[in-house]
Parts: sequence; structure tokens; C-alpha cells
Amino acid sequence: MLAIQFGQRLAEVMPQRLSPTTAAAAPPEAAPTADQLEFSGKAGTPSWLPQLARWQTQFGTQGCGLLVGLAEQVGQELVTPQQESKWASRVAFANSTYESSINPRLESICKKLADASTLGDLKLSPILEERSAINAQAQGGGLINITMGMVELFDQAGGPTQPQQQPARALHDYMREHGLQSEDLLAAVLAHEVAHIEHRDIAASWGQQVLTEQLGMCGTQGPGHTLLMELPEALQNSNWEKEFRADQRGSQLLEKAGYPKQNLKHMLVALQMIETAFNKPATDQDHPPLSQRLARAENF
Repeated sequence: MLAIQFGQRLAEVMPQRLSPTTAAAAPPEAAPTADQLEFSGKAGTPSWLPQLARWQTQFGTQGCGLLVGLAEQVGQELVTPQQESKWASRVAFANSTYESSINPRLESICKKLADASTLGDLKLSPILEERSAINAQAQGGGLINITMGMVELFDQAGGPTQPQQQPARALHDYMREHGLQSEDLLAAVLAHEVAHIEHRDIAASWGQQVLTEQLGMCGTQGPGHTLLMELPEALQNSNWEKEFRADQRGSQLLEKAGYPKQNLKHMLVALQMIETAFNKPATDQDHPPLSQRLARAENF
């Protein structure tokens, strides 16, 4: 997808998102012309960027957050589900493996979640990764990566005997206390990722990526400098909100699929135990602190 197409659509939808007050403050002639949407003479600097920077000045401190939201909207418009699927398949099967004792279980859970979702004919395909890391990630196109490390940890903690090492030992006690099985935690993990697919967050991330690249072309000077400086916080705020939404929707999917919706909260507690055991975050910086996610999960 050409960046110019992204920039053109971004400039088109910008006025549509203005509040009445802000729209009145923005002069009609501020809208870029077709000529202005071509690349400028400076190598790599799109000429629509100064216009966006002027809009950002009018928006005030919320400008960059609004711009990120618009970029995500454009990403979801321009990236089709078919493209998502094609791109996802390039990376989803790296380090993949098949275990007859695991893959059918994951596929069964995904079938229940798919029936509860709004995805229609889109097939959910769990991809088991032969990695010891404890992780899961939606790749778009219905593909979801989940690591062997995560599955084995939940299986070990949910077994009949208490493991000797942390975090499986603490998780074993917690699961017994709450009557949880490995499938309960795996279903919660997968439901969260299915919610990302429903919300088309992967396409939104593409919009974020293109916006970041375009602003980065401005370097540390020029009209995009303020936007570039404010971008990391705006991206983090948006990504955190996506995770909160995926948690909430994930709990709804669990309930519709026949699992207790509280399993989403139990899964977050499990991640906290992993953090404590390894003394490092269980998720990356695109995710809110688990304490915040758990606080919100109390209201699901």
C-alpha cells in the first residue's frame, strides 16, 4: 500500500472527525488539494504532513491522539481482511509445530469462540509455536500464535501433582483453589486474541506503522516535529485502550462460548504470577500494567 494513498485518505477523513467547534476554527482552505497530496521536492517528505501539523496545532494537546485514531481508521479501511490473511501467513507459521495432544485442543477452543464471535465465515486457526516463551498473539486473518511454553505451563500447573518450580507451583495452588483447568486459561488467552481479530486491531496497527514512518521522515525539524515528539505517548494510550477492549470483549466471548467469563480475570492473575516468578513484565509495553487490566476486569 503506497504511503501517498494512506496520506490522501487521512487528509480526506480528517474534517469528518472535527468537532463543530474545531471545524469552525479550521479554515476551509486548509484542506489539501490534489497537487498538495503529491510528494514534495524534499526526498522522503510527504507534502501533506505540514497540513496535518497545522491541524494538530488547532487541536491542541489532543491533536496527536486524534491523528493516531484517524491513522488506525484509515488502516482498517485500506487493509482488507484478505490482505491481513496474506500478510499474517508470512509470519504466523515461523517456528510452528504440531502436537497431537495440543493442537486439537486449541482448535476445539477456537471453534467454540468462533461460533460465539461476529467473525462469520472467517476460520480461526491456532498456530502452536515451538518456543519456550510464554506468549500469544493474533496475526490477523484468523491466525493466532500461541507458544508451547504457555500451553505447557498451564498444563503443568493444572495437573494432579504440585510442580516443584515457580510459577507453575503458585499457579497450581491458585487453579485448584478456583477449580480451574488448563483449558480455562487457554480459552481466556485465545478469547482475548479473538477480540483483537474482531476489532481489526492488526489493520489499525498498520495505520500506526505508516503514520510513524511518515512522521519519522521529518526528522527533528519542520512542521511534523511536535507530532513526532507526542507520538509515543499517543500510540501507547491507543494500544492500551485496545488491550482493555480486548479483555472486555474476551470475557463476553468466553461466556457466549460456554466458559465462565471470570476466566479472563483468572488468566490475568496467572500472568501476574509469571511476572512475579521471573521478575520481569509478562507483556510488552503495548500492554497496560496487569494491575490496571485486573482492576478493569473486576467490572466485566
